Amino acid sequence: MSFKQKKMVRWFSVTQLAATGLKSVVSGLFGNFADKREMQAALDMRTGKTGKNYHDKSNHDEIWFDYVSDLGDGFDSTYTLAHLLAKESLELEDERLPRGEFLVMGGDQVYPTPEMEEYDNRLRGPYSAAFPKDEESDNRPSLFAIPGNHDWYDGLSNFIKLFCQERSLGNWKTAQKRSYWAIKLPHHVWLLGIDIQLSSDIDYPQLQYFGKLAKEDFQEGDRVVLCTAEPAWVYASLNEKNESFKRLAFFEKQLLEQCRGVEVQVFLTGDFHHFSHYETAAGIGKDKTHFITAGGGGAFLHPTHLLKEELKTHHQVDAQLKSVFPEKRDSARLAWHNLLFPYLNWRMSAFFGLYFLLIVWLLETHYQNTMMLPFTYWIGQLSFAEFYSALYGDILPGLFRFPAALILHLVLFLGLVLFADTENGLKKWNYLAGILHGAAHIEVLYLSTWLVAKLFFGNAEESQSLCWMIFGFALCLFLLGALLSGLVFGIYLLISSLILKSHPDESFSSFRYAGYKNFLRLHLTKEQLTIYPIGIRNVTSDWKKVGTDENPQFKGTEPKIKLIGKPIKIEMKS
Repeated sequence: MSFKQKKMVRWFSVTQLAATGLKSVVSGLFGNFADKREMQAALDMRTGKTGKNYHDKSNHDEIWFDYVSDLGDGFDSTYTLAHLLAKESLELEDERLPRGEFLVMGGDQVYPTPEMEEYDNRLRGPYSAAFPKDEESDNRPSLFAIPGNHDWYDGLSNFIKLFCQERSLGNWKTAQKRSYWAIKLPHHVWLLGIDIQLSSDIDYPQLQYFGKLAKEDFQEGDRVVLCTAEPAWVYASLNEKNESFKRLAFFEKQLLEQCRGVEVQVFLTGDFHHFSHYETAAGIGKDKTHFITAGGGGAFLHPTHLLKEELKTHHQVDAQLKSVFPEKRDSARLAWHNLLFPYLNWRMSAFFGLYFLLIVWLLETHYQNTMMLPFTYWIGQLSFAEFYSALYGDILPGLFRFPAALILHLVLFLGLVLFADTENGLKKWNYLAGILHGAAHIEVLYLSTWLVAKLFFGNAEESQSLCWMIFGFALCLFLLGALLSGLVFGIYLLISSLILKSHPDESFSSFRYAGYKNFLRLHLTKEQLTIYPIGIRNVTSDWKKVGTDENPQFKGTEPKIKLIGKPIKIEMKS
């Protein structure tokens, strides 16, 4: 299929922020009123046709399957993962890992919003090119997906079209009828995928679906691998008010109460775009529980240096951090990329530059009408000390007599204060950092204006062209304001990430790092379930298109893979 090779989403583009924010608000307001999960339950007639409430893959002595999450973003990273997942096998530390019989996509299959065009360009196109559809093959792997919040932004409409109507994604073929599903694996193991919607809500038809499954099909001693779309255990450890783990625990309780002796032993999720593995200690009559985040399918990297070494939540989860990718020291080092904010996010920086120009234009008009002296000409004659004395003695207090300029100042200042992350780190104390951040941008506004005014109007006797003065002043103020405000924003994100332990999304989405990707290859035998966490330090960026526009293929440097830590081995009960 023909598609456009997209670059990674520029999250700090003003238009992108507005569009994504609007989608988020609309989907949040109307999601519960147009919940398509109830419609899915009504339309799914599988049980009546096959007599089974699940997908049966239990007739194997052993089975391989793959897990990837948070994938449909930039082409290079998404295609690198698709290329590896499509390979017939991977050679890893003298061990051959065959391609999985089926692939699980664990949420957020596309960014930033789930229009079909975005699915085509950022997901279907790369995966179809990496693993072209072969109708004649008798061994096509299956595909199962659960939606993340970005898939839900259109009410799940396009997710249902792509994943719930027995279509193909390259040579993977979809099999599910709902946005949640159950797969019976060999040796008394179940793989469950749940849909938590936007608000971590598990709807009644979904509870009925899994409740019936547990009551009629689970047997004592069965083990469950549970796929969910967010690392609720991490959220709860970082923020005691977060309800996501409470809802997950409720689902687990409802499920297991239907059949005693069944244990959820592995939790798989994405949402955080890194790899982390937490493990609980074995208790009396209870094996270890593994909490694995593997959201490295293609989207920008999330930090790992903010993760706690122990998970101790008010829901009694007590787990130790076993491995992360990237390592915490590498994650902290990458945070320094925020100093490149003016370059990497020039659209946001340009917005600040234009905003400063608008304020100065209003001040110029106001001062010329009230003082018979242009504002910029006036401050251009001042020394540094005189400028700061005038700023806090005359200019800022004088804004209360100029409502239009005052409103623009308040919008800038309060917007940056409210931008502060009060969910992580110091929580509401982070508003103090937001206040300093907002004040710093006001300082940058006037400092930039004074420096440029000094350059153009510092020598009052020098005659210059009026046209040049206006154009040159405006251009220099725009460029200097954009540069300094972008640098201030980047320093704020750097401090937030390294010191305040906040803004995990914003501090890394700002530089859209494509490296440190990961996925899981799982192998189930009678003796054990082995989870291979596969890491890719650098994605391939020299992909060259070959073939036709309608059936493109890509060739490039073969990506290097590594095992993240040791394989996670879970012994099976006899």
